[in-house]
Amino acid sequence: MSLFNDKNLDAAFSNRQFLTRELDYDTMTPILAYAAVGGAGSTMMESAYDEGYGKASFIGINPLATFSARGTDVHIDFAGNIVNHSIDPYLLLPEFTVGRKSFGFVTYDGVRVKEKLPDRHPPKAVPDFFFRIYKTVISFDHQAQKLVIKHEGSEEELNQVVQKLFSINGLPVTHPQKMIALEPDVSDSEFADKVKRAKEYIRQGDIFQVVLSRTFSADINISSFALYRALRKLNPTPYLFLFEEADFSIIGASPELLVGVKDGVIETVPIAGTCKKGDDINKLLNDPKETSEHIMLVDLARNDVGAMAKPGTVSVTKFKNVKTYSHVSHIVSHVVGQMDSKYNSFDVLKSVLPAGTLSGAPKIRAMEIIDELEATRRGAYGGAVMIVDESGNLTSAITIRTIFKHGSTVEVRTGAGIVYDSVPEKEVEETYLKARGAMASIELALKGTL
Repeated sequence: MSLFNDKNLDAAFSNRQFLTRELDYDTMTPILAYAAVGGAGSTMMESAYDEGYGKASFIGINPLATFSARGTDVHIDFAGNIVNHSIDPYLLLPEFTVGRKSFGFVTYDGVRVKEKLPDRHPPKAVPDFFFRIYKTVISFDHQAQKLVIKHEGSEEELNQVVQKLFSINGLPVTHPQKMIALEPDVSDSEFADKVKRAKEYIRQGDIFQVVLSRTFSADINISSFALYRALRKLNPTPYLFLFEEADFSIIGASPELLVGVKDGVIETVPIAGTCKKGDDINKLLNDPKETSEHIMLVDLARNDVGAMAKPGTVSVTKFKNVKTYSHVSHIVSHVVGQMDSKYNSFDVLKSVLPAGTLSGAPKIRAMEIIDELEATRRGAYGGAVMIVDESGNLTSAITIRTIFKHGSTVEVRTGAGIVYDSVPEKEVEETYLKARGAMASIELALKGTL
């Protein structure tokens, strides 16, 4: 399928010629590199090393091509050449991303291209699909201790990037600001009432589980980079990311892999079941509500992977492990399968998104109830951010523990998994508990002590 409906543009897009340069790892860090060369139109994906994850960090600068879509309205910009399509974005993404490393996200509302859901709320500021190819990608291999720049352009341009990297004298100075509390779009009592309504759907047999969320927001004049620095300092998770655009930013520290596809192996890591950091882990593992929620979502993950995998290859390799993060502990499992050769990484992404841990079970009915009970569209929350490599391997993390910024509005959205025996007041508390890390990061950024 032609991306540009123009043979010359298609040929130019397919012509990939890269310059590569390896630099001194010891004198440069991802955060310092981004301070030197990043900004609006750039992306950073960092990682804290954790059980095989977090081996590398990437910075993309100097946009070459951008793929964005709202529903089936697709917009592609390649070096100023613009084309529009009316098509399922998943059908074009394999061709757009092939042969180059690309960075992107799909919002929770991107599910509407495959499922007919109610549409009660206006769209959010971010597009449903957003993927970016950069002329310059800076890679940090933390295990091999290598820093490599891959540039699609001239030697002179590459030299300019290197000069900017190593001419920086330090990180930007931040200044103290007045602390501002983030206010919920739905009050505690209103959220508790929504939990009760969700439980009624469960009692009637419509669903077994649903994840309800709400948004905390405030008007704050602070840079996306300052928020990111604070978030990464307080929440060292396997998936750290900053998408910084002129009109919005997504700043996150996700603990949860949505799906990975590497050399034909599919992996997903459902996380469900939560307690405060420091609480008795055995109590968490023996809590009927938390464990039933987790098992239900492991089964849903097995079904999602099974839809794309060769028969008989799906297995649960780790079950009900406990992982502790900055403010909470979670129950975690791993589900893997061998991808059927008739599918690609984006077929897998389409199959699993949104995660059952952010929607519920059965998934479609749960999403219908989410649209009914929640106050706004979710936007990026509950979707996925990802890197796609040159061979089509994909690593995606669920967009949670994330700060959304558009203009001077800063938002944090969190949810709680509702099951038959949920206690409404505890589910209200869970939304605060899950927001604590992002809110503490905003407070740290406002203190100006970074």
